[in-house]
Amino acid sequence: MESLKFITNLTLALSGLMAVGITARIACLIFTGIITGEAVPDLINKMTKKLTAAIIAICLSTFLGVIKHYYF
Repeated sequence: MESLKFITNLTLALSGLMAVGITARIACLIFTGIITGEAVPDLINKMTKKLTAAIIAICLSTFLGVIKHYYF
C-alpha cells in the first residue's frame, strides 16, 4: 500500500497525455493513409502495435484514476 503514494495528479496527467498523444498520432496516420488512397483495413493491420499501445495507455490512465479515486 505504500506504493500507492506515488499515484499523484501528475501521474494521472502524464498517463492521460500519453493516451491522447498515441491516439492522435494513430488518427493522423489513418487520415494520411486515407488521403493517399490506402484502404483502412490495410492501415489498421500495419498499425497493430500502435493500436495496442494506445489501448494499454488508455487502460493505464483509467486504472490509475480508479485507484486514486478510491484510495485517496
